[in-house]
Amino acid sequence: MKKFQKPALTFQDQVNLLKSRGLEIVDEPRAARHLSNVSYYRLSAYMIPFRKRDAAGKITDDFEDGTMWDDVYNLYRFDRKLRLLIFDAIERIEIALRTQVINQLSLKYGSHWPDDSALFKTQEVFTKMQERIEERLKANSRMEFIKHYHEKYNHPLTPPSWMTVELLCFGDLSWICKSWREKKDVTAIARSLGIPQDKILHSWLRAINYVRNICAHHARLWNITFTSVAEPTKANIREGRQGVAYRLRG
Repeated sequence: MKKFQKPALTFQDQVNLLKSRGLEIVDEPRAARHLSNVSYYRLSAYMIPFRKRDAAGKITDDFEDGTMWDDVYNLYRFDRKLRLLIFDAIERIEIALRTQVINQLSLKYGSHWPDDSALFKTQEVFTKMQERIEERLKANSRMEFIKHYHEKYNHPLTPPSWMTVELLCFGDLSWICKSWREKKDVTAIARSLGIPQDKILHSWLRAINYVRNICAHHARLWNITFTSVAEPTKANIREGRQGVAYRLRG
């Protein structure tokens, strides 16, 4: 172990460092401008495919001969466009899931089903859900539909599910499905999205939420190892995949 002693570098110094390692930079002011908008550390992940390896196969600091600045920057741009495309698809899935959760559970259990502890697997998960809703209501208290409810109604204190659940994030929706007591209700939600089983739904939502967080935080999506993946589907799931694609097609 040793003490970290690397100094911070100006953007021009970063350009000089990359050039000293063999990266060809024709337009230095342009590269410095890119580095002023996208940090060196963020871009360093996109440099890895272009770096040389030593005899043991370990990646070195030096670049392969002929590597250009645009080779690195264009790979970063590709990843950015990939995130935007994936995020667009996830948006459709999230809105469809939110709609089905609100509609199906409200029709069966009434407008304020999130306030009924008996509908959740444990008191603990119910309490967490109430805390999350309260947190989101407080953060969005100035939204017109929330203000309108409190100005017009004094009971129940919490607005109906089609208002409160609309404020929850994708992870919260996934958590509702996982924490719901009646398995058949979750299966019905899954089937409305073209997915035949609640177990498969849980797996997919977990994986989608993982990817969503990557996209939402502008992290690298290209060439990463996923720590959360959907369960392998069986032959009879193919119809479900087609169903999802059909329902979300816009």
